[in-house]
Parts: sequence; structure tokens; C-alpha cells
Amino acid sequence: MMEIISTIISCAGTVVPSLCECLRHQCNYLLHYGGNTSNLKFKVEALEAQRKDVQVLVDSATSALKDIKSEVQDWLKSADELLKEEEEANKGCCLNCCSRYKLGKKAVKMASQIDNLIARRERFGSDVSQPPQVRKLEYRTASGEVFQIFSSTEKALRKVRNDLKDASVVGVHGMGGVGKTTMVEHLAATALKDKLFDHVVKVTVSQTVNLINIQNQLARGLGLTFRNDDTEEDRKDKLRRKLIQEKNVLIILDDLWKPIDLFKVGIDVGVLKTSNSKILLTTRKKDVCNLMDSCETNLDQLSEADSWSLFAHIVGTISDDSAEFESIRKKVAKECAGLPLVLQTIAKTLRTKDLLVWTIALDRLKQSRPANDDNDEETRMFLVLKLSYDYLKEWQARYFLLCCLFPEDHNISKEELARYGMGLNLFENKTRTMEEARGDSVMIADKLIDSGLLLKGDKEGQVKMHDVMRDMAIRITRPSKEAQTASSSSDVNEAFLVIADGILKVDANYTGISLMSDELRSLPDALDCPTLQILLLQDNKYILRAIPDTFFATMNALKVLNLNGLQATSLPSSIGSLGNIRVLYLDHSKLKDVAILGKLKNLEVLGLKGSHIEALSEDLGQLRNLRLLDLTQCPYIKTIPSKLLSGLKSLEELYMQGSFADWELVDGANSTIEARKASFGELVNLPCLTVLKVDISNVECISSLELQSLPNWRKFNICLCRSKYVRSKIEMFSGSNTKFPRNLVLDLSMKKLPSWFLDLLSEQSVKSLIYTHNDEVLNILEEYEVGHLDNLMSLSVEDMDHDAPLMSMKSPKENPVFEQLDKLCFHHIGLMEKICVGELPIGSLAKLSSLEVKQCNALVSSLLSSNLIKRLATLKVLNVNGNIGVTEVFGFEGLEEGQSYLKNLKELRLNNLANLVNIWKGSAGFATFTNLKLVTVIKCEKMTHLFSVSMCQSLQQLEDIWVEDCSAIKEIIENDQANSSTINVELPKLKTLSLQNLPRLTRFYVHNANLQCPSLEYLHVVNCPFFTAATADFHSLNQVQENNEQHMKLLRKRISVAWVYIREYIFVKL
Repeated sequence: MMEIISTIISCAGTVVPSLCECLRHQCNYLLHYGGNTSNLKFKVEALEAQRKDVQVLVDSATSALKDIKSEVQDWLKSADELLKEEEEANKGCCLNCCSRYKLGKKAVKMASQIDNLIARRERFGSDVSQPPQVRKLEYRTASGEVFQIFSSTEKALRKVRNDLKDASVVGVHGMGGVGKTTMVEHLAATALKDKLFDHVVKVTVSQTVNLINIQNQLARGLGLTFRNDDTEEDRKDKLRRKLIQEKNVLIILDDLWKPIDLFKVGIDVGVLKTSNSKILLTTRKKDVCNLMDSCETNLDQLSEADSWSLFAHIVGTISDDSAEFESIRKKVAKECAGLPLVLQTIAKTLRTKDLLVWTIALDRLKQSRPANDDNDEETRMFLVLKLSYDYLKEWQARYFLLCCLFPEDHNISKEELARYGMGLNLFENKTRTMEEARGDSVMIADKLIDSGLLLKGDKEGQVKMHDVMRDMAIRITRPSKEAQTASSSSDVNEAFLVIADGILKVDANYTGISLMSDELRSLPDALDCPTLQILLLQDNKYILRAIPDTFFATMNALKVLNLNGLQATSLPSSIGSLGNIRVLYLDHSKLKDVAILGKLKNLEVLGLKGSHIEALSEDLGQLRNLRLLDLTQCPYIKTIPSKLLSGLKSLEELYMQGSFADWELVDGANSTIEARKASFGELVNLPCLTVLKVDISNVECISSLELQSLPNWRKFNICLCRSKYVRSKIEMFSGSNTKFPRNLVLDLSMKKLPSWFLDLLSEQSVKSLIYTHNDEVLNILEEYEVGHLDNLMSLSVEDMDHDAPLMSMKSPKENPVFEQLDKLCFHHIGLMEKICVGELPIGSLAKLSSLEVKQCNALVSSLLSSNLIKRLATLKVLNVNGNIGVTEVFGFEGLEEGQSYLKNLKELRLNNLANLVNIWKGSAGFATFTNLKLVTVIKCEKMTHLFSVSMCQSLQQLEDIWVEDCSAIKEIIENDQANSSTINVELPKLKTLSLQNLPRLTRFYVHNANLQCPSLEYLHVVNCPFFTAATADFHSLNQVQENNEQHMKLLRKRISVAWVYIREYIFVKL
């Protein structure tokens, strides 16, 4: 009994003081109300002053044509929101204790938020603009193949290179497909390497000259941003001023068909001469070179020997190495007329074929020679290239021809091609799901790339069409005897109009018309094209302002229509007559009423992304065949009628993020019957829905649902957040695609989710999860168990004011947690002092490769303590930014002797850590950094050194060291060994050492050390007045380059990419 009483007294002695402390803390909000509010007023004044200072810097940078860092823009937005919130809070008056308590508590919280904002302000200081993101060309051709220099091209290369030394404008002319673009890209890349130029900007001009498009490309390459209301004269003036600022720029104007006025573009040749900048242009016509006052060079076809060398290289090894087969191959190569594009395409088409096919191909190539032998080289090239096209199957050929409807050098989305192909019944199996159509699109695109008929696009999921291939496709689809005479073996009968060139002349036989980016000023009242199946009018600044009411009246066969960017607020009435339309794009339109679309009974794909519609009409519920509906970023939608969505029985994919979120409660208690809106249950019960991206503002919308079976959402993005601002912020990063198939954003605990939703997360295995603006105390270890997060791969916790550790193991457990997690991120957790408390079970975090901790200002002592370090065996990247209380990164105390840790760490990035003293605490022997390759330390004001001599023994893979703005750093490597004899320090893989703005730095290593850095290539030292080491002191076997700006810009870009929010990793590609 005495033991029990003793225990109770002991517990009371622990609990009562804690309870009293808690009560005292809460009472202080009331008792110190005056002091708290006065303190807040003082901090608000400080923030207002900082905000004005930053705005002055931003205005100055903007007037100097510089881009503002996203970090600075975000800071200004956060400051404005906080100042507005404080102003709103002061509108009330304090009449009672309850009001004083609430306002006092809010004052303390807001004061803390202002402190965090001011700390963030110190991070970027007066540097509010970012360096120009200038396009750097790689040592690869547009098709991704290594450039080969033959004897036929070597002479042209040498001449152009010499011309660039003296002339301001240099031109290269030659046949289409001869390799002009590939050659100048290679020349530009080697010129960059040899430091003849600092920047390269490539602009594709194309056959239809579009001045605005040319200016936009040039501006992007120079890191210049135009305003939406900039006139043509404004653009020209900004480009001219930018080119005055820039030095040593090579501007490539690719594929000119006629001379252009460079001054109208914004290029003053006289200015280029003073800044050592040059223009390099390519064209098929020698006259264009002459009229552009360029120093011209002709790029001729390859010799017969060089043609065979290239052809044989692409064909590769063939099992039949007989003399007969080789003779046939050489004859086929000869028929390709020395054009690299033709040689590559024919070689890729035939390389897997047998002797019989090669023989037939040779006969066809011989027959393709023009009968009158009029030396029409372009016709000859077209007929030879068409051999590859003729080997395509019908649906592959139609897919290829579809690509010519897009402008020259356009990056064509495979997703867009999939949707168009779906509408045109293009794919082999006509009854496909959207996901199957997507797979077919990828498969056909890859086949055409392998055949040389298409090129890889600039980004994943895109393709491009070489201008010669596009010319061939346009020629094939031309409604003329010429095209019919050259009809292919595949049963394709397409007739396209691709270039109107300002005048719309139609043929009744057209099956496709594209006026994308065309200069056509207006549309006729009607278009007499009874066989027209696809019409593309997007990206046209003139004709989309108004479409005649009767325009679509006779287009009975139309299946695909793109009106993206439509400026009219209503649709022409004739659109209701499109009874066969299956795909309709109205993205970024100013439409407010789309009720007429309810008449399009066969519609399968409807895009309204970014449009201005205010409500969905009940008439849309009649679209029984609709498979895909995209309402992403339609913020003006206030309501969706009840039972509209539930009527879309064929719907497979629904995209609604950044749009409607206020779903009706099932019982309708909060609305009248007349105003009742759609409930979330309508989505849950859609039988075919497999892809869902949606926002939810109230968890009660899903909590009251009773389900008999779980929905089959194989892919989903669900954002369950009360704040509209947070939802829109998430959508900014997500766009319409995601890296992971199943993603969830929450502002509440998993414990508040209904059981059916938790079962869904378990069955479908959610892959990425973001917690944001959560008011509850969150323990992600408990969330793991409640949410069945066994297969979670990415977790981010951000924007919370929690003081409890996010990982708290309250009682020992055997089963590991987060076994599949790859990326973990903590952002702006304002009051958290420790990340992890307690021992995580063995096997936890077994696959974690990336950890980011940013702006968690209450963290103290070691960022990562020993209990967490034990579970980071697979960690590769650690990013730490703005955690002002951290004094060391790794706390090794308590680790087991004889064990090695962090041996897989490759990148360590430390930024803006005001109190950081050391990278580690405890014995350096625990840190086995055997794979560490990159270390960056920026704005760590209390660090005096980076590494110790003993730690250097494990840095055998270290390649890059970047140290910047660390005022206390005296040396990079300090001596931690008692022995005073000569010390050997070897960093065998170190390639780059960058030391910037280090006023106390005197040396790299201790005086009695023998330093060996045999791989050092770049030494960058700026504003280090007492640093005395020379390149010879590093004993490199290479010619060390000092302060190479080009290399440092590339390295800085690589470093800065790492600070992007982890959401950009999450939301990349679906």
C-alpha cells in the first residue's frame, strides 16, 4: 500500500508542476496582453520598413531587366498577407477578458511569424534578382546522337569558325537534311568549351515568320521577361538594351526562309560589334545569306565514302555479312544523296530487315528518281525519305501525319496526341480507355523516334518533327495529284491545310486544318469542309477574339476541335451542330457559359482548364459518353448542380484541382433544396472513374458517406484543406501532372478521416503525402499506423507552429516504420525543438535517400541526433536551410563504437545557419563520408572550419566544395591530431573548389600538412583578401582554371536547384 501511495505522490509531483506551468503559460496571454500587443506593433513597424526596402530593390532590379528570385517574390507575398492579417485583427476592440486572451495569444503567434519572416529576409539580403538562365547547348544533335565530323563537313566547320572571329553575321546554307542545324549546334558547343562565347541563344525562325515568337525565344534565352502589355516596340527596346548589357553572346537564327529585319526584332548589329556578340544563321537558300549581309558558307552533301561510313555505323552489325548483301547496302546508301538526315532515317528503317527487303527497297529508291532528270533535289529527297514512311502501319502513319499539324520546331505533347488520336479513332483498337490510348501514343511515338521520323522533344513526354520530315508530311497530305501519285502502301487518305499564311483558302477534301500561331486576321462565316475531322485554332491572337455564329454549321464530320485561348465570353450557336465531335479543348478561355455543350452527345474529352466559367450547367449532365473532363484551375466556379457529375456514367478521368471544393454534405443540412450542389458521393459512385484530381474544403463532405465498395481510383491527387489559398498554392506546383500516381495533401490528422477513406489509402497505396497548415499536434509515427502508409515514398510536413517533435516514439515497437520512404521534408515548423524523440525500430527509413529541413527556427543543438542517425544508412542528400538554432548538423554522442554511419551520403548542403559551429559533434570517427561528392556551406556565420584532418581520410570521393558568405571561416581543414609532424591530406577526386566572400579565410589546410588534390580542375576565389594558397599548392595533375565564370554559373545552378521545394519533386509527371 505504501508503494502505491508513494507512486501516486511521485506522479502528482511530476504532473502538477507541468499542469501549473501550462496554466501559467496560458494566463500570460491575458496578463501580458498590453506588452504582447506593443511588442507586435514594434515588430510590424520593423516588417513594414523591411518590406519597403525589399520593394525598392525589386523595382530597381525590374527596371534593369532582371528577373526576381522566386524566394523574394514569396517573401513579399507572405509579408503582405501577414501585415493584412494584423490590420484585420486590430479592427476589433477588447471589451472582455476572453477577447484580450485571444488577441494576446494571436499577438505572440504573429510576432513569432514576423521574426521568421525577418530571418528569411536576411537570407537573400540585397540580392533579389537571379542570374539569367541562358540556354547552354550540349554536345549532342537534336536527335540525341553524337555529332560526327566527316571530311565533307570539316571544311565548312573550319570556315564558319574563322568567319565568326571577324564577321558579326555569319550564314550557313545548304539543302534541307544536310545537317546545318546539327553542325552549328556542335560548333556553338565547342565554342563555349573553348570560351569563345559566354552564352548561346538559339532561335528557330521557320518558314512562317512570326516576329513575336522570335522575340519570345530570344528573350527566354537571354533570361529576359516581357510584360503582357508590352508592345512590339517595347519588346524590341528591351531586347536591344539587354544585348548591350550582355557580352560574348552567340545568337543562332535557325531555318530562315527569307531575310528578316534584325533591328525590328531588337538586334542592333552595330551594338553586337561593341560587345563581341555574333549572329549565326542557317538557311536553305544562298540568297538569304547574301541579303542578310552575312559571311556565307555552303554545307555540301557528304561524299560517297562518308555517306557509307555514316550509314554503316547506324545499321550496325548484320548477321549476313556476304559480299552481295554489303553491295546492296552500299547501293542503298548511295541513293540517299549524301544527306545525313536521309541516310540516318533509311538506315534505321532497314537495319533489322533481311536481304529480300533490302533488295525491294533498292528497286523502289531507283524508281523514285524523277523521270525527267530535272535535278529537283528536294523532290528526290522527299521520295527517298518516303520509303521509311511507307513501311509504317496505317495507325502509325496517321500518327506521324498528325504531327505536321503543329508549328515547326514545336514540342508536341504525347498526351495531346493520345487525346487527338482517341477522337480520330486513330489507334489500332478503336474502343480504348484513356489510359490505353496514352500507352498507344507513347508506343507509336517511340517507334517513330527509333525510325528517325520523329525526334525527342525538349522535355519528357514530348516529341518534335524535323522541318524536312514536316515538309514531307505536308506534301503527303496535300490534296493534289502530286500527293496521290506518291500515295503510300499504308491505306491513309489525309488532306491537311497547315499554313494559311494570312489567307484562308479551303478545299472541300480537307480532313485536317491547323491555324496554330497563324497570322490569319478573321474567319469566314462558314467553312465548306464536309470531310473535316480535326481543326486546330489555338495560339492564334486574332481569330480567337470572335468566331462567326455560323462558322461550324457545315462541319458535320468534325471530331477534334481546339479553341484554347478563346477570348469570346460565349460560344457560337453553330457549335451545337457538331454531332460527331469527340474531343474539344477550351482551355484558358474567357467563356462564362458552356450550357450549349450539352448538345454534343458524342463528346468524350472536354478541356476547360484555366477558363472563366462561373457554373456548370445541368445540360452537361447529358454528356453520357464523356470520358475525360478537365476543370483544373477554374476558380470562378461557385457551384456544380446536384446529380450532374453522377450522370456522367462513362467518365474515366476528372481533373478539378484549383477549382470547385465546397462539396455538399450528404444530408444537405446547410443548403436549401433549390440551391443544392454536388456532393462528393457522386464522384465515389462513378463506375468508370479511375483518375481523380480534386480539392475538398471540409472533411465532413466525405465523413458522412456510406460506401458498399471502395472506388477504383488507380491514380488520384486529393487536396483536403480548408484554406483556398493553400489549395491554390499546392496546385501551382502540381499543374496537371504528378510524379507519383497517388498523392494526398492534408491540413488535418489521419485520425479525422473516415474509415472508408483510410481503407482506400491502404488498398491503393498512397505514394506521396503533404501535411500543411495543420493546427493539431502531429506525430507522423502515429499517422503512419492510422493511414497504413507502408508504401509511402514522399512525405512533406510544412507551415505549422508545433512545439512537439514530429517523430515521437512514445513506447518501444518492433515493426519498422516508413520502410519505403524515399524523400522526407520538414519546412517552416516554427516551434519544434527536436525532430525525433525515442528509438525508431530497426528497419525504419530503410530506403530514405533525401532529407530536407528548412526554416525550422526553434530547433536547437544537433539537427540530427544519434537516435535518428542510426536509421539513415541509405541517406544520399541532406539539405539544411535557415534553421537558426542549430549548432551542429550531426550529433554523434551515444553511437556504438566500431560502427560507421552516413556512408552513403553524397550531397551535403548547408545554408543560412546563423548559429552553426560544427558539421558534427562528438568523435569524427563515426562519420564515414566515403561517398560524399558535394559540400556547400553558405551563410554560416559562426563556422571557423569545415573538416578535420582525421575526417579527410574518408573524403575520397569528394568532388566539389562550395563555401560562401561565412565571415568566421579561417581554414577549410583544421588539425585535430596531436602529432605535430607533417600530415598527409589527400582529396583524390576533388575537381572544384569555390571560396567566395570569406573575409577571415587564410588557408585551405593546416601549415604542416602535405596536400594532394591530383584531380583539381577549377579554383574559384572571390573576396577572400587573406587567402594565400596558389594553384600549385594543391599539386593537381591538371591545368587548373582559376575563376572560370562559365563553370561556376553551371555549378551555382546545380546548387540552387536543390533548394526547390520537395513538392516540385512530387508534382512532376503522371
